[in-house]
Amino acid sequence: MHLNEENTQEFRYSQLEGKGDLLSSENKEILIDTTPRELVYEGYKNWVYSLWFALGELVDNSITSAYQNWERLQEIEGGGYRLRIDITIDQAQRLLSVEDNAAGITQEQFSRILVAGERPDDPSGLSVHGVGMKLAAFWWGRTLAIYSNPVDKEYSVSALMDLDEMKSRGDANATCTIGKRLIEWHGTRIILRNAYENRWPEPSELNNLSLLLRSMYRAFTLSEEKPVDLFLNGTRLDFEPFPLLEAPFWRNTSGPVEDAEPKVWRRDDFQFTTSTGRRISGWYGIFSQIKRDLSGFFLHFRGKGMQGIGYAGSAAFNSEEESEATQSNQYYRPQSVFGSSETYRFGRFTGEFDITDFGKAASTDSAVWSKAEEREFLAALVEDMKSGDENFWTMAAMYQPRKASRLKKEKDDATVSPAEIRDLGDLLFKGWHGDGVVHEDDIEDSDTSITPLLDELEAEDIGEMEFVTVSDEDGHDHLVVLELAENPELELYSFSTDAADGNRHVLRLNVGHPVLRKLQWSSKYVREAALTMTLLMSLPEIFLAARVNRSAFRAKINEMAQRLAERAGN
Repeated sequence: MHLNEENTQEFRYSQLEGKGDLLSSENKEILIDTTPRELVYEGYKNWVYSLWFALGELVDNSITSAYQNWERLQEIEGGGYRLRIDITIDQAQRLLSVEDNAAGITQEQFSRILVAGERPDDPSGLSVHGVGMKLAAFWWGRTLAIYSNPVDKEYSVSALMDLDEMKSRGDANATCTIGKRLIEWHGTRIILRNAYENRWPEPSELNNLSLLLRSMYRAFTLSEEKPVDLFLNGTRLDFEPFPLLEAPFWRNTSGPVEDAEPKVWRRDDFQFTTSTGRRISGWYGIFSQIKRDLSGFFLHFRGKGMQGIGYAGSAAFNSEEESEATQSNQYYRPQSVFGSSETYRFGRFTGEFDITDFGKAASTDSAVWSKAEEREFLAALVEDMKSGDENFWTMAAMYQPRKASRLKKEKDDATVSPAEIRDLGDLLFKGWHGDGVVHEDDIEDSDTSITPLLDELEAEDIGEMEFVTVSDEDGHDHLVVLELAENPELELYSFSTDAADGNRHVLRLNVGHPVLRKLQWSSKYVREAALTMTLLMSLPEIFLAARVNRSAFRAKINEMAQRLAERAGN
């Protein structure tokens, strides 16, 4: 039977569906060895990959080894164990190495890790597909060497995979050696040599590489429960979280909502499950400054950054210098959330989301989700950002840092300082004696009871200071203690005499009273005038007898005002 295009199609489908054999009436089954050959490894150099992601595959193995054996490693180290991973890019020797103090690789594990596609026995770590180390090594260059001391074993294991040797032999076999352990160190060292010329990083690229690694492994280097110390050429790769905005809610651009309390703009409890049953959780927040080069979301698989890794931490956040790093496209900024680059939201939103449920691809640094799943997630996220009376969506769009700074300065300028009040007191009373003061023993029914004013206020609403000492004509020294309140619900001023000490008086000025706040309170001169008038209305009570008529009280105020004018003119 001659197979043309039409019946060839029929043959393929019939074979797959078990409908019969169009080739022969006698069938025979044979097995074909599909073990990867050396050319498969050599083909890895053509994969679309990046140096930082390739290095990440080697770091993943170290973290997985340590985390799956953490309790035993803690026992060995006496409870103070920290995973240390040293990445070395040796320009002189043209080699790259990754060394750790994790649990090492046993002889049995070597039989698996050297075979492409052999999945790990425990897939709960960062190593999932069984191709990461080989893919990373042979994307980079032509020689992979592994040296390991497994914990609780008396032997060391080493292996060598050299593409040139494998090609000359015509197989993909690796040379593995098992010998007596010579040192007590436990862990693994991987060395890559014979790098392809276009894969070797220039010295100028190492800074960006270090920034990416800092960001990618932030969850591990920041962990207190299972700490990881990551180094590149001896420099520790720490990640400093970005500073978040702390401010009251702005409903519009005119300023904060009245009586709104400052808060840190971060929401930690976001959770969403897609229609396919996959769960996403994490947090989002608003930057303390607009940073269009650093904003974006960080998506991670079991803690390792997979998408939106970005380049930097707070050091770059606070730097005014532009760099290749901050211009990277490594940030995840979906337009439905961030809008265009000209909007405030674009430069303000940040956050981290766990996308472990979607799995990890073998050769990509992107989330493994469908377009529909991503749209569902983003729609749910926007809805969550818009929820609540004080919502993130509005705050990110309306908050204006320059205006906030100006309003804060005006408020700070409007704060009454003790120095201002003391200056007024000195101006009023220094070197001057008032009229005779009627004391409690001179007045049978004088009401000298005092209500403790401090008990009426919260501690943060009031400040107390010694105002001034005033001497009367009888030689009595009167101490006037000033309390400053800032509460619109309290009376303008209160004056009372201590029942136990008739020479001690308490004057409370409420600088938050609406009458005063209607004035241009940010002006020092307005504040001085208002406070002076309040003092003029209250202090005569020290010098007047208990029973006086209104004209006498008015006369005393005018007398004091005249004296103040005279002293101010000198």
